[in-house]
Amino acid sequence: MASQGRFKPSREAGVGTAGGNNHRAITVVSAAFLLRSIARMTQFVGGDVRKAIVFYAIWTANVKSITLSIENNIRYGDLRTAVPDSLIRPISVMAVAASLNLPYESVRRYVEKLKSQDLCFRVHPGGIRVHGWALDRDPESRALVNFNLHHTLAFFDGLKNAGFNFGMVGRYRQQPESSKSRLNSDRAVMRICAEFVMRGVEIISGLYDGDIVLGLVHLTIWNENINHFYKSPEGSRFIARNEPPADEFRSPISVRRLSTAVGLPYETTRRYVSKLERLGVVRRVHKRGLIVPTDELVQPKYERAAERVYNDTVRMIQALSRIGVNFADYRSDDVRHIRHV
Repeated sequence: MASQGRFKPSREAGVGTAGGNNHRAITVVSAAFLLRSIARMTQFVGGDVRKAIVFYAIWTANVKSITLSIENNIRYGDLRTAVPDSLIRPISVMAVAASLNLPYESVRRYVEKLKSQDLCFRVHPGGIRVHGWALDRDPESRALVNFNLHHTLAFFDGLKNAGFNFGMVGRYRQQPESSKSRLNSDRAVMRICAEFVMRGVEIISGLYDGDIVLGLVHLTIWNENINHFYKSPEGSRFIARNEPPADEFRSPISVRRLSTAVGLPYETTRRYVSKLERLGVVRRVHKRGLIVPTDELVQPKYERAAERVYNDTVRMIQALSRIGVNFADYRSDDVRHIRHV
């Protein structure tokens, strides 16, 4: 989400150099990846998006020391290799609440729900941690792992189609079809992707004064409006010019379809939409549905958010490269090369 002609990603430490002139399209692909990741985790924890985000916060905090260590992330990257308890860092409910900018009591209630599902437990002293087997169970968690692999490969494809230059940040060498390798570090890839999701949640929280769900509803409307467009021939011309599509190119989304996409009850979604309308950041297009108008996106706060999403995308690709992911190897429709667990 960025203003026309002013989107200038950071150049620090090589970040911001991989998108050529396609930063806007790359941000759209990354936002779609973020939303799909949260939607799938919402399904995994039982259908509550807030609980999913709390689970993400606990899990990423627990394994952050592993994720940030190339050696440990590779060593404990396979689902068959148990992670030692000594490397798991519990986090307090207060720290989770602070990291998400949410009220303590709200987070405490979601933690209790996660505990009742046996997804996390309390450590004395230290706080909350995810069960070591919470993401290794049959069949739900293995389905989640397989989804993450397919979803990540589709993300790579989307970035390629948007013109992302993997050669600027990772091991990108063309190889013959027969020599393709497999993603063997399932858990390591999931950890890095989860870090990206939590950075996205932090951006959303900052944009919407801590109301993460309001931000997810707004972001989903925007993404549904334009995600399809960048895949069209007309969209390709906008990618080349790095321009946002005008309102007439945006596909409106109904409140009912929006509620399904976000994973919220219809009435809850409707209330959030009403709030967004009062704020003037979405608009109804007759009876066709909702759009986020282009003129809303020229605000500097959205431009800064888009820059952060783009730069976080580059950092994620760099992190995946460091654990040995070769981006030339993967296509989302080439599932023969994905190891099913």
